[in-house]
Amino acid sequence: MKRFISIAWFFLSFTAGSYSQQKDVLIQLSPSIGDILNLQERNYYGMYPEFVGFKNSVFYTRSDKSLIIKIEYQNNLGENKDTVIIENISSLGKIRAYVRRIDKDRTENFQDARIITLMTKDAESFKGKLLDVKLNLLFMVDDFKNIDNTYLINNYKIFNKEKIYSVSIKGKGSKAAKGLVLGILIGGGIGGLVGSLSAKSSQFRGLITLLYAIPAGVVGAIVGLIVGSKTITPDELIIIKTDEDFKRLNNYL
Repeated sequence: MKRFISIAWFFLSFTAGSYSQQKDVLIQLSPSIGDILNLQERNYYGMYPEFVGFKNSVFYTRSDKSLIIKIEYQNNLGENKDTVIIENISSLGKIRAYVRRIDKDRTENFQDARIITLMTKDAESFKGKLLDVKLNLLFMVDDFKNIDNTYLINNYKIFNKEKIYSVSIKGKGSKAAKGLVLGILIGGGIGGLVGSLSAKSSQFRGLITLLYAIPAGVVGAIVGLIVGSKTITPDELIIIKTDEDFKRLNNYL
């Protein structure tokens, strides 16, 4: 009897120890996502598209060996379901790298993004910055000067290619004014330097420097004005009829 009790106690202790070592630890994919990947974030990153009725997911590590992904979703019958995906811990690094790349690319895209006006096949119009074109999806966001990843995640709009009628891309304005100012500064600076070095007498150095700087600045201004004027591009309208039409939008990222 004592032998049976000892064996039973050993088995229970071993099971309890194994369970304690299997404890799941909640983790974050990134600070902007937080503890829970919600539907808005899932759509932004394009993760787990096979779960059409996706609601949310959480991520855990188990014994530093496995990545546990718990997903809540709604099936075709409207029933709330959940499932668990178990992957090797190495998957965590790959997922985080993917999230960081999306964040980096779209933040950079936003800084230089073109202003677009999107017209849907239902005749609805949306205006903002072109953020990304991924597979058959277009991402855009309102134009604000100061943004971060959290802003983009919470404020983006997403459109399926099949629902887009047209996209109008605003042309780039002329940089003639910037070219004019830059030309004056560079031309005047070079002219002034040459005049200063050419002056044989310190008594007239200031006057000679000015005489060189003025014409050089004028020449620089003309050159800058001409070059800057060449940068202007017209607006362009793309009617989305084919996959090739949609892919053309990548040229404006």
